[in-house]
Amino acid sequence: MPLSLRVTLGFLVAQALLLAAGVAGDTTLPAYLVVLAAPLLALAVTLWRARVETEPAVRWGWTCVAASLGVWSLGQAGNLWWEWGLGQHALPHRAILMLFQLWAVPLLLLLARPWREREPHTAFGLDVIQALAVSLAWFWLTWGSLAADSPPDAPGLSSQLGLIDAQNLYLGVGMAVCWSAAVSSAERTLFGAMSLHVGLYTLGAALNNHLTTRWPEAVTPAWSSLITLAFLPLVWLAWPGARSLPSPWPLPSRRWEFLVRSVSPMLLSGTLLLLSLRLVRLDYGWGVAGVLLAAGASAWRSTLAQVQHRLKSESLRRQRRKLARIAWTDALTGVPNRHHLKQVMARLQQPERRRHPPRDWTVMMVDVDHFKPLNDQRGHRYGDACLRQVAQALSGTLARPDDVLVRYGGEEFLALFPAASHRDAPGLAERLRSAVEALALPHPASPSGCVTVSVGWASHSEQTGELDMDTLIAQADLALYRAKCEGRNRVVGMA
Repeated sequence: MPLSLRVTLGFLVAQALLLAAGVAGDTTLPAYLVVLAAPLLALAVTLWRARVETEPAVRWGWTCVAASLGVWSLGQAGNLWWEWGLGQHALPHRAILMLFQLWAVPLLLLLARPWREREPHTAFGLDVIQALAVSLAWFWLTWGSLAADSPPDAPGLSSQLGLIDAQNLYLGVGMAVCWSAAVSSAERTLFGAMSLHVGLYTLGAALNNHLTTRWPEAVTPAWSSLITLAFLPLVWLAWPGARSLPSPWPLPSRRWEFLVRSVSPMLLSGTLLLLSLRLVRLDYGWGVAGVLLAAGASAWRSTLAQVQHRLKSESLRRQRRKLARIAWTDALTGVPNRHHLKQVMARLQQPERRRHPPRDWTVMMVDVDHFKPLNDQRGHRYGDACLRQVAQALSGTLARPDDVLVRYGGEEFLALFPAASHRDAPGLAERLRSAVEALALPHPASPSGCVTVSVGWASHSEQTGELDMDTLIAQADLALYRAKCEGRNRVVGMA
Protein backbone atom coordinates (compact mmCIF):
# COMPACT_ATOMS: atom_id res chain seq x y z
CA MET A 1 0.00 0.00 0.00
CA PRO A 2 1.49 3.41 -0.92
CA LEU A 3 2.64 5.62 1.93
CA SER A 4 0.27 8.41 0.86
CA LEU A 5 -2.71 6.07 1.16
CA ARG A 6 -1.52 4.73 4.53
CA VAL A 7 -1.24 8.26 5.92
CA THR A 8 -4.70 9.16 4.62
CA LEU A 9 -6.31 6.00 6.03
CA GLY A 10 -4.52 6.51 9.33
CA PHE A 11 -6.01 9.97 9.64
CA LEU A 12 -9.45 8.56 8.83
CA VAL A 13 -9.09 5.97 11.60
CA ALA A 14 -8.17 8.74 14.06
CA GLN A 15 -11.21 10.69 12.88
CA ALA A 16 -13.48 7.68 13.47
CA LEU A 17 -12.06 7.16 16.96
CA LEU A 18 -12.70 10.82 17.71
CA LEU A 19 -16.33 10.52 16.63
CA ALA A 20 -16.75 7.38 18.74
CA ALA A 21 -15.23 9.11 21.76
CA GLY A 22 -17.59 12.05 21.25
CA VAL A 23 -20.49 9.88 22.31
CA ALA A 24 -18.92 9.16 25.70
CA GLY A 25 -17.49 12.52 26.71
CA ASP A 26 -16.17 15.97 25.83
CA THR A 27 -13.86 15.95 22.81
CA THR A 28 -13.72 19.68 22.14
CA LEU A 29 -9.95 20.05 22.31
CA PRO A 30 -9.14 16.87 20.28
CA ALA A 31 -11.68 17.95 17.65
CA TYR A 32 -10.06 21.36 17.28
CA LEU A 33 -6.61 19.78 17.08
CA VAL A 34 -7.73 17.32 14.40
CA VAL A 35 -9.27 20.12 12.33
CA LEU A 36 -5.97 22.02 12.64
CA ALA A 37 -3.80 18.97 11.92
CA ALA A 38 -5.52 18.11 8.62
CA PRO A 39 -4.75 21.37 6.78
CA LEU A 40 -1.23 21.44 8.28
CA LEU A 41 -0.61 17.94 6.91
CA ALA A 42 -1.97 19.01 3.52
CA LEU A 43 0.21 22.15 3.69
CA ALA A 44 3.36 20.07 4.27
CA VAL A 45 2.53 17.70 1.40
CA THR A 46 1.71 20.48 -1.08
CA LEU A 47 4.92 22.34 -0.20
CA TRP A 48 6.81 19.09 -0.76
CA ARG A 49 5.05 18.61 -4.10
CA ALA A 50 5.84 22.20 -5.14
CA ARG A 51 9.51 21.64 -4.33
CA VAL A 52 9.91 18.47 -6.39
CA GLU A 53 7.64 19.53 -9.29
CA THR A 54 9.59 20.01 -12.54
CA GLU A 55 6.97 21.90 -14.55
CA PRO A 56 7.24 25.61 -13.54
CA ALA A 57 3.54 26.41 -14.03
CA VAL A 58 2.46 23.42 -11.94
CA ARG A 59 5.03 24.30 -9.27
CA TRP A 60 3.45 27.75 -9.11
CA GLY A 61 0.02 26.14 -8.75
CA TRP A 62 1.02 23.92 -5.82
CA THR A 63 2.64 26.93 -4.15
CA CYS A 64 -0.68 28.81 -4.37
CA VAL A 65 -2.46 25.81 -2.84
CA ALA A 66 0.07 25.68 0.01
CA ALA A 67 -0.38 29.42 0.66
CA SER A 68 -4.15 28.97 0.80
CA LEU A 69 -3.83 26.09 3.28
CA GLY A 70 -1.49 28.19 5.40
CA VAL A 71 -4.02 31.01 5.68
CA TRP A 72 -6.83 28.54 6.50
CA SER A 73 -4.65 26.94 9.19
CA LEU A 74 -4.09 30.36 10.77
CA GLY A 75 -7.85 30.84 10.88
CA GLN A 76 -8.34 27.47 12.54
CA ALA A 77 -5.58 28.23 15.06
CA GLY A 78 -7.42 31.47 15.83
CA ASN A 79 -10.62 29.48 16.34
CA LEU A 80 -8.80 27.18 18.77
CA TRP A 81 -7.58 30.15 20.78
CA TRP A 82 -10.88 32.08 20.68
CA GLU A 83 -13.45 29.34 21.18
CA TRP A 84 -11.63 26.75 23.30
CA GLY A 85 -8.97 28.90 24.97
CA LEU A 86 -11.22 31.87 25.78
CA GLY A 87 -14.53 30.03 25.76
CA GLN A 88 -16.20 32.43 23.28
CA HIS A 89 -18.34 29.83 21.47
CA ALA A 90 -21.28 32.12 20.70
CA LEU A 91 -19.38 35.26 19.65
CA PRO A 92 -17.52 35.11 16.28
CA HIS A 93 -14.29 37.07 16.04
CA ARG A 94 -14.11 39.33 12.98
CA ALA A 95 -10.35 38.92 12.40
CA ILE A 96 -10.68 35.13 12.47
CA LEU A 97 -13.62 35.29 10.05
CA MET A 98 -11.49 37.41 7.75
CA LEU A 99 -8.73 34.79 7.73
CA PHE A 100 -11.23 32.17 6.59
CA GLN A 101 -12.19 34.61 3.81
CA LEU A 102 -8.60 35.41 2.78
CA TRP A 103 -7.77 31.72 2.23
CA ALA A 104 -9.38 32.23 -1.20
CA VAL A 105 -6.80 34.84 -2.33
CA PRO A 106 -4.11 32.34 -3.50
CA LEU A 107 -6.80 30.19 -5.14
CA LEU A 108 -8.13 33.21 -7.03
CA LEU A 109 -4.60 33.90 -8.26
CA LEU A 110 -4.31 30.27 -9.36
CA LEU A 111 -7.54 30.57 -11.37
CA ALA A 112 -6.75 33.98 -12.84
CA ARG A 113 -3.24 33.39 -14.11
CA PRO A 114 -2.81 32.63 -17.84
CA TRP A 115 -0.78 29.58 -16.74
CA ARG A 116 2.04 28.94 -19.22
CA GLU A 117 2.37 32.44 -20.62
CA ARG A 118 4.85 34.85 -19.10
CA GLU A 119 3.42 38.17 -17.97
CA PRO A 120 4.97 41.44 -16.74
CA HIS A 121 5.35 41.89 -13.00
CA THR A 122 2.83 44.74 -13.13
CA ALA A 123 0.14 42.29 -14.30
CA PHE A 124 0.90 39.94 -11.43
CA GLY A 125 0.80 42.85 -8.99
CA LEU A 126 -2.62 43.85 -10.32
CA ASP A 127 -3.85 40.28 -9.91
CA VAL A 128 -2.69 40.21 -6.28
CA ILE A 129 -4.44 43.50 -5.51
CA GLN A 130 -7.63 42.38 -7.25
CA ALA A 131 -7.67 38.97 -5.55
CA LEU A 132 -7.27 40.66 -2.18
CA ALA A 133 -10.01 43.17 -3.07
CA VAL A 134 -12.37 40.35 -4.15
CA SER A 135 -11.90 38.51 -0.86
CA LEU A 136 -12.32 41.67 1.21
CA ALA A 137 -15.42 42.67 -0.76
CA TRP A 138 -16.87 39.21 -0.21
CA PHE A 139 -16.04 39.47 3.50
CA TRP A 140 -17.67 42.89 3.75
CA LEU A 141 -20.80 41.67 1.97
CA THR A 142 -20.94 38.60 4.20
CA TRP A 143 -20.05 40.07 7.58
CA GLY A 144 -20.28 43.82 7.02
CA SER A 145 -23.45 44.12 9.05
CA LEU A 146 -21.85 42.27 11.96
CA ALA A 147 -20.61 44.40 14.84
CA ALA A 148 -17.16 43.54 16.11
CA ASP A 149 -17.19 40.31 18.12
CA SER A 150 -21.00 40.07 18.31
CA PRO A 151 -23.40 37.40 17.08
CA PRO A 152 -25.19 38.01 13.77
CA ASP A 153 -28.86 38.80 13.72
CA ALA A 154 -31.18 35.98 12.64
CA PRO A 155 -32.56 37.64 9.45
CA GLY A 156 -29.10 38.27 8.01
CA LEU A 157 -27.60 34.93 8.95
CA SER A 158 -29.24 32.99 6.10
CA SER A 159 -27.97 35.54 3.56
CA GLN A 160 -24.47 35.41 5.06
CA LEU A 161 -24.31 31.64 4.88
CA GLY A 162 -25.57 31.78 1.29
CA LEU A 163 -22.71 34.15 0.37
CA ILE A 164 -20.19 31.77 1.97
CA ASP A 165 -21.63 28.88 -0.03
CA ALA A 166 -21.54 31.01 -3.19
CA GLN A 167 -17.86 31.82 -2.71
CA ASN A 168 -16.90 28.19 -2.16
CA LEU A 169 -19.01 27.08 -5.13
CA TYR A 170 -17.40 29.78 -7.28
CA LEU A 171 -13.94 28.43 -6.47
CA GLY A 172 -15.02 24.82 -7.03
CA VAL A 173 -16.53 25.52 -10.44
CA GLY A 174 -13.44 27.51 -11.42
CA MET A 175 -11.16 24.59 -10.48
CA ALA A 176 -13.34 22.15 -12.44
CA VAL A 177 -13.25 24.37 -15.55
CA CYS A 178 -9.45 24.65 -15.34
CA TRP A 179 -9.32 20.86 -14.87
CA SER A 180 -11.27 20.40 -18.08
CA ALA A 181 -8.79 22.64 -19.95
CA ALA A 182 -5.63 21.07 -18.47
CA VAL A 183 -3.29 19.41 -20.97
CA SER A 184 -0.31 17.92 -19.15
CA SER A 185 -0.64 15.08 -16.64
CA ALA A 186 0.85 17.19 -13.82
CA GLU A 187 -1.56 20.04 -14.56
CA ARG A 188 -4.57 17.73 -14.64
CA THR A 189 -3.50 16.20 -11.30
CA LEU A 190 -3.25 19.66 -9.72
CA PHE A 191 -6.65 20.90 -10.83
CA GLY A 192 -8.28 17.52 -10.35
CA ALA A 193 -7.07 17.36 -6.75
CA MET A 194 -8.20 20.95 -6.14
CA SER A 195 -11.61 20.31 -7.71
CA LEU A 196 -12.15 17.38 -5.35
CA HIS A 197 -10.79 19.30 -2.35
CA VAL A 198 -12.83 22.47 -2.91
CA GLY A 199 -15.92 20.44 -3.79
CA LEU A 200 -15.75 18.43 -0.54
CA TYR A 201 -14.94 21.58 1.42
CA THR A 202 -17.95 23.37 -0.07
CA LEU A 203 -20.23 20.48 0.87
CA GLY A 204 -18.76 20.06 4.35
CA ALA A 205 -18.81 23.78 5.17
CA ALA A 206 -22.40 24.13 3.93
CA LEU A 207 -23.59 21.16 6.05
CA ASN A 208 -21.73 22.35 9.14
CA ASN A 209 -22.87 25.98 8.84
CA HIS A 210 -26.52 25.28 8.09
CA LEU A 211 -26.90 22.45 10.62
CA THR A 212 -25.24 24.57 13.28
CA THR A 213 -27.71 27.37 12.53
CA ARG A 214 -30.81 25.14 12.66
CA TRP A 215 -29.86 22.63 15.38
CA PRO A 216 -26.88 24.05 17.29
CA GLU A 217 -27.27 21.55 20.14
CA ALA A 218 -26.96 18.57 17.76
CA VAL A 219 -23.68 19.63 16.10
CA THR A 220 -20.86 18.76 18.49
CA PRO A 221 -17.18 19.68 17.91
CA ALA A 222 -16.53 16.05 16.98
CA TRP A 223 -19.09 16.17 14.18
CA SER A 224 -17.79 19.59 13.07
CA SER A 225 -14.36 18.01 12.66
CA LEU A 226 -15.68 16.13 9.61
CA ILE A 227 -14.55 19.15 7.59
CA THR A 228 -11.10 17.51 7.68
CA LEU A 229 -12.35 14.98 5.12
CA ALA A 230 -11.95 17.71 2.51
CA PHE A 231 -8.19 17.91 3.15
CA LEU A 232 -7.36 14.20 3.13
CA PRO A 233 -7.89 13.62 -0.64
CA LEU A 234 -5.54 16.54 -1.21
CA VAL A 235 -2.90 14.82 0.93
CA TRP A 236 -3.34 11.59 -1.03
CA LEU A 237 -3.31 13.16 -4.53
CA ALA A 238 -0.62 15.79 -3.93
CA TRP A 239 1.83 13.27 -2.47
CA PRO A 240 4.91 13.17 -4.76
CA GLY A 241 4.94 9.98 -6.76
CA ALA A 242 1.29 9.21 -6.03
CA ARG A 243 -0.90 7.86 -8.78
CA SER A 244 -2.53 10.55 -10.93
CA LEU A 245 -6.23 11.21 -10.53
CA PRO A 246 -8.16 9.88 -13.57
CA SER A 247 -9.93 12.70 -15.36
CA PRO A 248 -13.61 12.42 -16.31
CA TRP A 249 -12.86 14.55 -19.37
CA PRO A 250 -10.84 13.70 -22.46
CA LEU A 251 -7.92 15.88 -23.43
CA PRO A 252 -9.30 19.32 -24.30
CA SER A 253 -9.39 20.71 -27.79
CA ARG A 254 -7.01 23.56 -28.58
CA ARG A 255 -9.96 25.91 -28.95
CA TRP A 256 -11.33 25.10 -25.47
CA GLU A 257 -7.88 25.33 -23.90
CA PHE A 258 -7.22 28.74 -25.47
CA LEU A 259 -10.69 29.95 -24.51
CA VAL A 260 -10.16 29.10 -20.83
CA ARG A 261 -6.65 30.59 -20.85
CA SER A 262 -7.94 33.79 -22.43
CA VAL A 263 -10.90 34.23 -20.08
CA SER A 264 -8.91 33.45 -16.90
CA PRO A 265 -7.05 36.80 -16.69
CA MET A 266 -10.37 38.66 -16.94
CA LEU A 267 -11.93 36.58 -14.17
CA LEU A 268 -10.78 38.74 -11.27
CA SER A 269 -11.82 42.04 -12.84
CA GLY A 270 -15.31 40.76 -13.68
CA THR A 271 -15.84 39.24 -10.23
CA LEU A 272 -14.58 42.37 -8.46
CA LEU A 273 -16.85 44.57 -10.58
CA LEU A 274 -19.96 42.54 -9.71
CA LEU A 275 -19.14 42.43 -5.99
CA SER A 276 -18.32 46.14 -5.90
CA LEU A 277 -21.60 47.07 -7.56
CA ARG A 278 -23.40 45.18 -4.79
CA LEU A 279 -21.11 46.63 -2.14
CA VAL A 280 -22.12 50.17 -3.14
CA ARG A 281 -25.37 49.65 -1.20
CA LEU A 282 -23.50 48.91 2.03
CA ASP A 283 -20.51 51.23 1.68
CA TYR A 284 -20.62 53.67 -1.20
CA GLY A 285 -16.96 54.74 -1.01
CA TRP A 286 -15.46 51.25 -0.95
CA GLY A 287 -17.91 50.08 -3.59
CA VAL A 288 -16.93 52.86 -6.00
CA ALA A 289 -13.24 52.22 -5.25
CA GLY A 290 -13.75 48.56 -6.17
CA VAL A 291 -15.51 49.47 -9.42
CA LEU A 292 -12.69 51.86 -10.39
CA LEU A 293 -10.06 49.25 -9.51
CA ALA A 294 -11.79 46.58 -11.61
CA ALA A 295 -12.21 48.94 -14.58
CA GLY A 296 -8.63 50.23 -14.36
CA ALA A 297 -7.15 46.74 -13.99
CA SER A 298 -9.17 45.48 -16.95
CA ALA A 299 -8.02 48.40 -19.12
CA TRP A 300 -4.41 47.94 -18.07
CA ARG A 301 -4.55 44.22 -18.75
CA SER A 302 -6.01 44.88 -22.19
CA THR A 303 -3.19 47.33 -22.91
CA LEU A 304 -0.57 44.83 -21.73
CA ALA A 305 -2.14 42.12 -23.90
CA GLN A 306 -1.96 44.38 -26.98
CA VAL A 307 1.66 45.30 -26.25
CA GLN A 308 2.58 41.64 -25.76
CA HIS A 309 0.78 40.70 -28.96
CA ARG A 310 2.68 43.34 -30.92
CA LEU A 311 5.99 42.35 -29.38
CA LYS A 312 5.37 38.70 -30.20
CA SER A 313 4.32 39.59 -33.76
CA GLU A 314 7.47 41.64 -34.24
CA SER A 315 9.59 38.86 -32.77
CA LEU A 316 7.97 36.34 -35.13
CA ARG A 317 8.59 38.63 -38.09
CA ARG A 318 12.27 38.95 -37.14
CA GLN A 319 12.56 35.20 -36.74
CA ARG A 320 10.91 34.61 -40.11
CA ARG A 321 13.31 37.05 -41.76
CA LYS A 322 16.23 35.38 -40.02
CA LEU A 323 15.09 31.92 -41.09
CA ALA A 324 14.52 33.19 -44.62
CA ARG A 325 18.08 34.55 -44.74
CA ILE A 326 19.38 31.20 -43.50
CA ALA A 327 17.26 29.27 -46.00
CA TRP A 328 18.21 31.54 -48.91
CA THR A 329 21.93 31.82 -48.15
CA ASP A 330 24.62 29.37 -49.19
CA ALA A 331 26.30 28.14 -46.03
CA LEU A 332 29.79 27.86 -47.56
CA THR A 333 30.19 31.06 -49.55
CA GLY A 334 27.72 33.36 -47.79
CA VAL A 335 26.07 34.45 -51.07
CA PRO A 336 22.42 33.68 -51.91
CA ASN A 337 21.47 30.22 -53.18
CA ARG A 338 19.06 29.03 -55.90
CA HIS A 339 16.05 29.33 -53.57
CA HIS A 340 16.80 33.03 -53.23
CA LEU A 341 16.91 33.34 -57.01
CA LYS A 342 13.33 32.02 -57.22
CA GLN A 343 12.21 34.58 -54.65
CA VAL A 344 13.89 37.38 -56.58
CA MET A 345 12.21 36.34 -59.80
CA ALA A 346 8.82 36.16 -58.08
CA ARG A 347 9.35 39.63 -56.61
CA LEU A 348 10.41 41.14 -59.92
CA GLN A 349 7.27 39.74 -61.55
CA GLN A 350 4.85 41.10 -58.94
CA PRO A 351 1.93 43.22 -60.27
CA GLU A 352 3.46 46.53 -59.19
CA ARG A 353 6.63 45.60 -61.08
CA ARG A 354 4.75 44.45 -64.19
CA ARG A 355 3.65 48.00 -64.90
CA HIS A 356 7.29 48.94 -65.51
CA PRO A 357 9.08 45.63 -66.18
CA PRO A 358 12.75 45.63 -67.19
CA ARG A 359 13.12 45.96 -70.95
CA ASP A 360 16.26 43.80 -71.01
CA TRP A 361 17.56 40.86 -69.01
CA THR A 362 21.05 39.36 -68.83
CA VAL A 363 22.05 36.11 -67.16
CA MET A 364 25.66 35.03 -66.64
CA MET A 365 26.93 31.60 -65.70
CA VAL A 366 30.33 31.61 -63.98
CA ASP A 367 32.45 28.47 -63.49
CA VAL A 368 35.76 28.15 -61.61
CA ASP A 369 38.33 26.71 -64.02
CA HIS A 370 39.99 23.35 -63.24
CA PHE A 371 38.36 23.21 -59.81
CA LYS A 372 38.46 19.39 -59.40
CA PRO A 373 42.27 19.21 -59.89
CA LEU A 374 42.58 22.05 -57.37
CA ASN A 375 40.65 20.04 -54.78
CA ASP A 376 42.65 16.89 -55.57
CA GLN A 377 46.05 18.60 -55.19
CA ARG A 378 45.46 21.17 -52.43
CA GLY A 379 42.58 19.54 -50.54
CA HIS A 380 38.95 20.41 -50.01
CA ARG A 381 39.65 22.96 -47.28
CA TYR A 382 41.74 25.02 -49.67
CA GLY A 383 39.10 24.58 -52.38
CA ASP A 384 36.36 25.80 -50.03
CA ALA A 385 38.46 28.82 -49.08
CA CYS A 386 38.94 29.64 -52.77
CA LEU A 387 35.18 29.40 -53.40
CA ARG A 388 34.49 31.82 -50.57
CA GLN A 389 36.98 34.38 -51.90
CA VAL A 390 35.73 33.97 -55.47
CA ALA A 391 32.13 34.51 -54.31
CA GLN A 392 33.08 37.71 -52.46
CA ALA A 393 35.00 39.02 -55.47
CA LEU A 394 32.06 38.35 -57.80
CA SER A 395 29.63 39.98 -55.36
CA GLY A 396 31.82 43.06 -55.24
CA THR A 397 31.24 43.71 -58.95
CA LEU A 398 27.45 44.06 -58.59
CA ALA A 399 26.61 47.75 -58.72
CA ARG A 400 22.81 48.01 -58.98
CA PRO A 401 20.26 47.09 -56.28
CA ASP A 402 18.48 44.47 -58.41
CA ASP A 403 21.67 42.70 -59.50
CA VAL A 404 21.88 39.23 -57.93
CA LEU A 405 24.66 36.67 -57.56
CA VAL A 406 23.81 33.13 -56.41
CA ARG A 407 25.74 29.95 -55.98
CA TYR A 408 24.14 27.73 -58.58
CA GLY A 409 25.83 24.49 -57.63
CA GLY A 410 29.31 23.15 -56.92
CA GLU A 411 31.80 25.65 -58.35
CA GLU A 412 29.18 27.39 -60.52
CA PHE A 413 27.65 30.81 -59.88
CA LEU A 414 24.80 32.61 -61.61
CA ALA A 415 24.61 36.39 -61.94
CA LEU A 416 21.29 38.05 -62.85
CA PHE A 417 21.28 41.60 -64.23
CA PRO A 418 17.79 43.02 -64.80
CA ALA A 419 17.76 45.99 -67.19
CA ALA A 420 21.16 45.01 -68.66
CA SER A 421 21.11 44.70 -72.47
CA HIS A 422 23.33 42.67 -74.76
CA ARG A 423 25.45 45.81 -75.24
CA ASP A 424 26.18 45.99 -71.50
CA ALA A 425 26.74 42.26 -71.06
CA PRO A 426 30.32 41.87 -72.38
CA GLY A 427 31.64 44.59 -70.07
CA LEU A 428 29.81 43.19 -67.04
CA ALA A 429 31.05 39.67 -67.79
CA GLU A 430 34.62 40.86 -68.21
CA ARG A 431 34.37 42.66 -64.88
CA LEU A 432 33.43 39.35 -63.23
CA ARG A 433 36.30 37.47 -64.87
CA SER A 434 38.97 40.07 -64.09
CA ALA A 435 37.81 40.45 -60.44
CA VAL A 436 38.58 36.78 -59.81
CA GLU A 437 41.85 36.87 -61.74
CA ALA A 438 42.95 39.88 -59.68
CA LEU A 439 42.78 37.75 -56.53
CA ALA A 440 45.81 35.79 -57.78
CA LEU A 441 44.90 32.73 -55.78
CA PRO A 442 47.54 29.99 -56.37
CA HIS A 443 46.35 27.12 -58.57
CA PRO A 444 49.08 24.60 -59.52
CA ALA A 445 46.88 22.81 -62.08
CA SER A 446 45.93 26.01 -63.97
CA PRO A 447 47.93 27.14 -67.03
CA SER A 448 48.07 30.66 -65.62
CA GLY A 449 49.11 29.42 -62.15
CA CYS A 450 46.20 31.13 -60.43
CA VAL A 451 42.47 30.62 -59.98
CA THR A 452 40.41 31.90 -62.92
CA VAL A 453 36.79 31.70 -64.07
CA SER A 454 34.99 31.25 -67.37
CA VAL A 455 31.86 33.31 -68.02
CA GLY A 456 28.99 32.61 -70.39
CA TRP A 457 26.23 35.18 -70.79
CA ALA A 458 22.89 35.44 -72.55
CA SER A 459 20.62 38.46 -72.95
CA HIS A 460 16.92 38.93 -73.64
CA SER A 461 15.12 41.99 -74.99
CA GLU A 462 11.40 42.69 -74.96
CA GLN A 463 11.46 42.99 -78.77
CA THR A 464 12.29 39.28 -79.02
CA GLY A 465 9.11 38.18 -77.20
CA GLU A 466 8.10 37.08 -73.74
CA LEU A 467 10.84 36.28 -71.23
CA ASP A 468 11.48 32.59 -70.49
CA MET A 469 14.02 32.52 -67.68
CA ASP A 470 14.73 28.79 -67.99
CA THR A 471 15.59 29.24 -71.66
CA LEU A 472 17.78 32.24 -70.89
CA ILE A 473 19.69 30.28 -68.22
CA ALA A 474 20.12 27.37 -70.66
CA GLN A 475 21.56 29.76 -73.27
CA ALA A 476 23.99 31.22 -70.72
CA ASP A 477 25.03 27.70 -69.74
CA LEU A 478 25.63 26.88 -73.41
CA ALA A 479 27.77 30.02 -73.75
CA LEU A 480 29.76 28.92 -70.67
CA TYR A 481 30.36 25.53 -72.28
CA ARG A 482 31.74 27.28 -75.36
CA ALA A 483 34.03 29.42 -73.21
CA LYS A 484 35.45 26.32 -71.54
CA CYS A 485 35.91 24.61 -74.88
CA GLU A 486 37.80 27.63 -76.24
CA GLY A 487 40.39 27.46 -73.48
CA ARG A 488 38.74 28.80 -70.28
CA ASN A 489 39.48 32.09 -68.50
CA ARG A 490 37.40 33.95 -71.05
CA VAL A 491 33.96 35.43 -71.75
CA VAL A 492 31.52 34.12 -74.37
CA GLY A 493 28.00 35.49 -74.93
CA MET A 494 24.77 34.83 -76.82
CA ALA A 495 22.47 37.76 -77.56
